[in-house]
Amino acid sequence: MNREIYFIVLFIACLLLPSAVQAAMRVEVDLSTQMVKVYDNNLLLRAMICSTGAPGTPTPVGDFRIQGKGPMFVTDYGVSAKYYSAFNGDYLFHSILFDRTGKRLISRSVQMLGRPASHGCIRLNLYDAKWLQEKVPRGTPVKIRKSGRAGMKKEKVKVQVNGKLYPAWLDVRWLEGQAYLRAQQLSWFIPGKMIIKGTYIQFVREKTVLELFLSEPGLKINGRETRSCLAPQLFADGPYLPLQPVLSALGYQLEYMNKAKVIKIQTVIQLPQPNGTENVADGVYGNIYN
Repeated sequence: MNREIYFIVLFIACLLLPSAVQAAMRVEVDLSTQMVKVYDNNLLLRAMICSTGAPGTPTPVGDFRIQGKGPMFVTDYGVSAKYYSAFNGDYLFHSILFDRTGKRLISRSVQMLGRPASHGCIRLNLYDAKWLQEKVPRGTPVKIRKSGRAGMKKEKVKVQVNGKLYPAWLDVRWLEGQAYLRAQQLSWFIPGKMIIKGTYIQFVREKTVLELFLSEPGLKINGRETRSCLAPQLFADGPYLPLQPVLSALGYQLEYMNKAKVIKIQTVIQLPQPNGTENVADGVYGNIYN
């Protein structure tokens, strides 16, 4: 009898173990900032821009769990989405929209990222939806709320580097109180080479190499990784970099002057030297949706 009880207890423990392991992971959705964040305990694994429900078809607020998953679905409106993960019945995390065949991207759904636009589901960039489906297990808690914080704001600014004002207007987006610069524009005022290939971003200046990945917090400086960096984000006009940590890694101090719409930058430190390697992979801006 004792032997039977032992095996019953062992069987129940084996059933409960995956849930205990997965309980440390959680998903938080902020309807105000239009951001989805995935944590493992208190470690931020990924921060993703999204589109939640439009005012007439809002995303439900509350506590849910990741449920069924699938590769693709077609809506009654004749559009499709990929890599879905259900969290409340028919409410899903899923990719930006495609045509019925799943081959042609509907660009409007990309342009609306960062703003409420869906019928209640939570739209993500394609690579983010794929990551969430693959990395976040069924049963993971999902908390959806409104923080009341300001959402995305885009504006044109100019930059002044060491007293020199550059004439070109730059694209800056504000997310959760932080400035993000369109990645291709960094080399307009800081000498260097920008390489963007898929979700990989690299900026090379002299012997300093910065490496970042879209939606993944942290950056690498000459191979040394730091997590004290916001995640780069992709919008319809290209990827955007968190300005302050990137400039700091390149040896600059940032001061944003709001009324004049001028970003003031000063050189403050020597750039770090590489860890024994100076080879930089060549690349071009590829199709981010493949």
